[in-house]
Amino acid sequence: MVRTARGSLEVAEFGQGAPVVLLHHGFGTWASLIRLGERLADNGRSVIVYSRAGCGKSPARSGFGPGYLHYEGAFALPALLDALGIDKVDLLGHSDGATIALIAAALHPDRVDRVVAIAPHVFVEQRSVDGVRELASRDAKPEFRARLADRHNDPDAAYKPWRDLWLSESFRSWSMEPLLKDIRAPLLLLQGTADEFGTEEQVKRIVAAGSGSASSRMLEGLGHSPHLQQPDVVFGIIADHLGLDRPCGVRR
Repeated sequence: MVRTARGSLEVAEFGQGAPVVLLHHGFGTWASLIRLGERLADNGRSVIVYSRAGCGKSPARSGFGPGYLHYEGAFALPALLDALGIDKVDLLGHSDGATIALIAAALHPDRVDRVVAIAPHVFVEQRSVDGVRELASRDAKPEFRARLADRHNDPDAAYKPWRDLWLSESFRSWSMEPLLKDIRAPLLLLQGTADEFGTEEQVKRIVAAGSGSASSRMLEGLGHSPHLQQPDVVFGIIADHLGLDRPCGVRR
């Protein structure tokens, strides 16, 4: 556990080299991106992964609401970097984590070198709501509850506020698009064409609005977690963006 100015967080660090911070999805934990983290560490990077407030073993914070993504990118992530004594990092995020990475890159450009955003969302679209609604239709099943209990000290605190917010009418107008013009870090945007929670429009808006360089890859037939479905392919693309030299175990 690492104590920051914004609260204590469950953190794992491994590997040696230039630092990269991995940011998990809405109700994930530090372990959600562990496979990517291990491969990055094997290829000469220092990897920092953490569970956001209320997830995993990290204590929940009060006031979870429409500004939660902004809070994480603007305040919680920089506070963690401060606590770890890190000035500048690469960011790799998935889903909510990808959005947080974009927000941090926009608001703290001096602290973010490069960004990998897997299945980011910069506005709320109908497919996002439909995807959360379908997830909610299964969340009372024992196997779903068991997975949450296995990952989180407080499964309800990790999942229910997130689910309820995304299904609320008040969140339909949420957008981080006004911040996109302030991103200077080179971006890599990855999204599956069969993503259950978002369409290609998310990626198109990021590319159109950004002021820095952005490359995007739509991954045919893959869903919301392409890094789990095609790990070798996705890691190869990430390795190129992050400038990894001859990444291990990747077929070029």
